[in-house]
Amino acid sequence: MECRSVRPKSCGTYRSLLDNIDVIGIESLFSLDALRQNREPRCANSLFEKLNEMTTTCPLLLLSVLPQIFNSFVQCMKHHRSALYTQRSIRGPGSTELLLTDGMSFFASCHSLLEKTISTEETWTARSALLSVVEKENLFSPSQRDAEPSLKQAGELAITLLDNAWNGKPSQSACFLLLI
Repeated sequence: MECRSVRPKSCGTYRSLLDNIDVIGIESLFSLDALRQNREPRCANSLFEKLNEMTTTCPLLLLSVLPQIFNSFVQCMKHHRSALYTQRSIRGPGSTELLLTDGMSFFASCHSLLEKTISTEETWTARSALLSVVEKENLFSPSQRDAEPSLKQAGELAITLLDNAWNGKPSQSACFLLLI
């Protein structure tokens, strides 16, 4: 994965091309086979290795695409749900709980990438968009103890930023957060 800036000369034609490339890329990243492989604990997640590299090489691009990647992951997990979770035990968690767990695990990985970037308006936009996906898709359930730290950390960061702004140490990020 390389960082490249694409500046189309004509929005219509190139926008359509970029949309097609986006669809093909998402289908490749989150195909049924890729999703099955990502569920294996022994498999290193090369996607997050590459995204981690982007935290230093092109953080603004990462921040702009991370929520889209997370949303696409959730949609593909839902699409392939029956094929991914058919081999569960009778006493184990159901497919819904497994889907929620995988979704929140992906959220936690995305959130950890945000922590590696400098806190800017773009960081808070990305964080807000990630949380919007969690809310929209109802990914969090009280039984998911593993997901709580990431959500709690996001809340604590927002509270600290707003507290600093309230106490006379406003930052550009705090002003933006107030607008969200």
